[in-house]
Amino acid sequence: MIIASLRLNLYLPGAASLKEKRRLLKSLQDRMRNKFNLAVAEVDSQENWQHSVLAVVSVSNQRNYLEKIFNQVINLVDEMPGIELMRSETNYY
Repeated sequence: MIIASLRLNLYLPGAASLKEKRRLLKSLQDRMRNKFNLAVAEVDSQENWQHSVLAVVSVSNQRNYLEKIFNQVINLVDEMPGIELMRSETNYY
């Protein structure tokens, strides 16, 4: 069993309020959950309008599968309007 976590540092340049930030993040989180069946949560910078840190977690018996899914998640984030990926970090346990 392999547990993988992906930490995403995000910049939301157009967010002018916490309400707008939450709207953007909810859309992204819903897409990740629905498309890839991942656990997603905001883990830092909850009160900062233009910055967020998301944690994404999945479990599999194949590391290659997890790497492929996380690469697709990064591509999804890159395609989201209003959200810029500043940094990503992957860990396997």
